[in-house]
Amino acid sequence: MPKIELTCQNCGKGFSVFPAFLRHAEKRGTRVRFCSRACTDEARSKGIIGTKKRRGIEVECVVCGKKVYRPLSRVKEGRTYVCSEACRLKAHEEKLIDRTAPRPNRLLGEEINCCICGKTVYRKKSMIERNIAKTCGNPDCVSAYSRSLWGLPPHPPDKKRYKKGPARRATNFTAKQRMLWTGSECVRCGATENLSLDHIIPVSAGGRSVKSNAQTLCQPCNIWKANHEDRQMALEYNKHLRDHEDKPEDP
Repeated sequence: MPKIELTCQNCGKGFSVFPAFLRHAEKRGTRVRFCSRACTDEARSKGIIGTKKRRGIEVECVVCGKKVYRPLSRVKEGRTYVCSEACRLKAHEEKLIDRTAPRPNRLLGEEINCCICGKTVYRKKSMIERNIAKTCGNPDCVSAYSRSLWGLPPHPPDKKRYKKGPARRATNFTAKQRMLWTGSECVRCGATENLSLDHIIPVSAGGRSVKSNAQTLCQPCNIWKANHEDRQMALEYNKHLRDHEDKPEDP
């Protein structure tokens, strides 16, 4: 599709645009007069074209009296205005904000009473329409309401619902331990490359990350030990634990 040649009204250079671009500009009620965004900004600063008219108004802060601009979409009758977060907090403390003013449509809700503790809280219209505004949000009230749906009584207040499990064991050496305890050669083959710190008794067999249970091995020796010795020690250790658990206690 051939382009249409135009002349920029700011720099005088020629530029070309597609006919569709001109048709869209006519639908918006504008004209294509400049070749780039830079020329458009420069023409606006020179006064060739006017700036976009602001539709909002300037309102006065109820705390410090500073003039602040608010767009027309945020201008509501009967509302008070603040210029910053600090002024908003101070207005709440001094009760300068009118809470009886009509709320925006997106916040049209109502106050409900918690079905468990009876506390009055505000819930949005969307929550009320979905029938999920039943509690005040306290975890105990939410849990009690959820259990009531299944016909279960609430948890006793003195009973812990979540049991703390055993502390997790360290399964590997720390960076400081590897730096201090790693030797200069493999204790099995004497290699000096690809060295790593290994557990003599593996963690899977009850071994701990202490210096007396550490040795320096190269990568091939470490892999061979893991596939042959460590696996067998872990099997024997787990078998011992199962036999100990199944053994009945002495009366």
